Amino acid sequence: MPDGFKILLSQIKVGDKVLRNRIVKTAAGSRYWSEDGFVTDRVKALFDSISAGGAAMVTVDTLAFMPWENSRFTMGGVWDDKFLNGLKELVHIVHSNGALIIGQLHHAGPADFTDPVGPSSLTDEEMPLNDPKPRALTLDEIETMKQHYIAAVERLEKAGFDGVEVHAAHGYFMASFLSRVWNKRADKYGVGSLENRTRLVREIMCEIRNSTASSFIMGVRFNGIEFGNARAMTIPEACEIARLFEEEGADYISVTGEGYGKIESPMLYLPVDYFPYPEPDDFMRPYVNDFETQGTLIPAAAAIKKSVSIPVICVGRLDENIAEEVLEQGKADIAGFNRALWADPNMPRKLIEGKPEYIRHCNRCGTWEGGGKISSMGPRVCRMNPALGRYDLEIRKAANSKKVIVIGGGPAGMESAITAASCGHDVTLYEGEGKLGGHLPLASMIKGTYLDNVELALKYLINTVNSLPIRVKTNTVVDIELIRAESPDAVIVACGGLYRLEAIEGASKSNCTDVNMLQSQAKLPLKLFGSSFVDFATRLITPGIGKKVVVVGSGVAGLQGALWFKKRKKAVAIVSNDGDIAEQMPPRFKNRLIPWFKNNNVPILANSALLGIKGKDFIVESEGREEKLPCDTAVVLPAMSENLTLYNEIRSEGIEVHIAGSAKGEGNEMIVDAIRDGREAGLAL
Repeated sequence: MPDGFKILLSQIKVGDKVLRNRIVKTAAGSRYWSEDGFVTDRVKALFDSISAGGAAMVTVDTLAFMPWENSRFTMGGVWDDKFLNGLKELVHIVHSNGALIIGQLHHAGPADFTDPVGPSSLTDEEMPLNDPKPRALTLDEIETMKQHYIAAVERLEKAGFDGVEVHAAHGYFMASFLSRVWNKRADKYGVGSLENRTRLVREIMCEIRNSTASSFIMGVRFNGIEFGNARAMTIPEACEIARLFEEEGADYISVTGEGYGKIESPMLYLPVDYFPYPEPDDFMRPYVNDFETQGTLIPAAAAIKKSVSIPVICVGRLDENIAEEVLEQGKADIAGFNRALWADPNMPRKLIEGKPEYIRHCNRCGTWEGGGKISSMGPRVCRMNPALGRYDLEIRKAANSKKVIVIGGGPAGMESAITAASCGHDVTLYEGEGKLGGHLPLASMIKGTYLDNVELALKYLINTVNSLPIRVKTNTVVDIELIRAESPDAVIVACGGLYRLEAIEGASKSNCTDVNMLQSQAKLPLKLFGSSFVDFATRLITPGIGKKVVVVGSGVAGLQGALWFKKRKKAVAIVSNDGDIAEQMPPRFKNRLIPWFKNNNVPILANSALLGIKGKDFIVESEGREEKLPCDTAVVLPAMSENLTLYNEIRSEGIEVHIAGSAKGEGNEMIVDAIRDGREAGLAL
C-alpha cells in the first residue's frame, strides 16, 4: 500500500459488509435522470466511472419515493415497479466494478418550489429562507408519506441495492422535522422534545429494519451543525440525535450541515457549498478558518464520532490529504467525496497506484452549478472532467494512430494533446511562449487560490502532459510553413482567441493598459515566484497602476479584474459598450459579486459609449448623458474573439484540422469550454 494514505485505503466494515477502502461517493443530484424518472445512459456513465475508479461505495441520490411534478430538475423514480429494470441495470454496473451501491430517497419538503410542505406553516418573519412558504402536513399525510417511503426502500432492496441512506439533512422533508427552525408542531412530531422531533425519522428507520434483510445497510445523513439562525442545530444537540439513530439500528452516520439566509436558494447556504466570495458573510466569519483548512463540518463529525460506536462519514471540501489527516486523527471513519469524484472518478485508483500527483482535483469553480450557456438547473457539468456522465467523451483507443500536431499550450491545447496521446496518437504540442499554461497563470493570479483554484487545473494539465509520450516544443510559433514541413495527418488549433482592443481616444502607455500588457508584465514574476506569491505581493504594490482605475469590459474577465483591483484598495469603476454583465460566470459567483460591487461603490456602466480619456477622467456616455469617471489608469479587459487565420490556412491545404477553445471566439473563453473542446478535438481524430 502506498505511503501516505494507509488509513484512507484500508478496509472498514459497515453493517455486515466490508468496504474495500474508506472512500465513498456521497449524494448530490446529477440531474441526469429522464424527465419521467428513469435511469439514463448519463446516470449509468456517472456511477460506472466512479465505481470503476475505485470508490468503495456509491450513493445514488435524488431518488423520489413519491410521484413528483414540475420539479426544477430531474429525479430518479422509485415509487413504482416500472423503474426496477433500470435500477437493476445500474446495480449490476456498480457491483461488477466491485463497489457497494446505496440509494438515498428524496423529497424536498419545505425546499420544494412547486408544493412546499413541512411540519409547520410559517409566517414571513419565521421563514429562514426565501419564499415559497411551506404548508403544514397533516398526520394522515405524514403517514401516507411514510408508507410510500417504506415501499420505495423495499423496491431498492428488490433491485439489488446494498442499502438505503435515510436523508434527514439540508432542510428537506425529514430534516425539517428535526429542526427547531422549521418545526413548530405541538403534537407527537413537534418541538416539545428531542424525542418528538426525531420521531418521524426513527419510525421510518424502525420500519426499514422490520421490512428488509438484516444485511441491508441502513445509514442516516443529517445536519451535524447549522448556521445563520438562533434556533439552528448545535453540535451537542446533533450528538444526542446521533445516539438515538444508533439505538434505532443505523449502520453509519453521514454528517453534513445547513445554513440559512434570505437568498436565491437554500442550497446556496449549505456550508459545504458555501462560497465566501468576494468575501464571507458576517455570520460565516467565525467559521472561515475551519472552512479554509479542514472544512466547516469536520468539528461536528469529530464530536459525533465520540458519541457513537458505528462508522461516521465526514464530508465537505475534502481532498485526499485532508481526508487522510481527518481519519488519522480519529475525527471520522470514512471520507465522503462528491465533486472530487466528479472531477476525477479515478482518484481512488490513482492513490492505490501511488500516483496522487496525477489526480484531477476539483477547483471549486462553481461551473457545476451552471453559468453562461449552462442552465443553473440543467445536467451537472465539470470544468476538469468533460466526460462526467458521458460515455461519448470517455477516452478510447483510436482505430488508427495518426501523426498529430497540437498548436497552443493553454488548457484547450493541453487537453487536446492529453486526449490524443491517450488514444494512441503520435502527438507534438507546440507553444509560442517558453512555458505551458496559456492564460492560466495570469488567471490563477487574478482569481487567487482561495476558491476558484486555477493553479490546481494548471498543475494537473502540465503533470499529465509530461507523463505521456507527448513531444513538447516551446518558444515555437507555428505557421503554415511549419505545418507543411512536418506533414502531419491531423492538426488541432488551440492557439487562443484574439483580444480586439478598441481604440480609446486619449489612451497612452502612461494611462492605459490591456490584457496583453498585463500578461507580459506578469510573465516573469509568475515564472519566478508562482501565482500565490504574486497574488500576495500585488496586495502591497501594483506597478504601473494608479489609485483610480476604470476597467473596460463587463464580461467575466472585466468583473474579475475589477474585483482584483478593488481588493488592492483601488477606486474602481466598470464600463463597457455592450450589455454582457458576466453572463458566463457561474451563478454562485455572479449572484454574490454584483451586489458586492454595489455595496462597495463600484459602478457598472454597461451599454455605454466610450468617448475617451481626457486628463484624469474617463469620459463615457451612459443612458443618454455624459459622465466623467476619475481615472489614473484604464485597464482594457474585453472578451475574446475568434482566431481562425491559421485554421483556415491548414484546412485549405486539405489537412484534417480541428479547433478548440477560445480560438473559436466569444462564448468559448471559459476554462470549462477549453477543456471540453480539447477532449472533443482529441477524440475526433
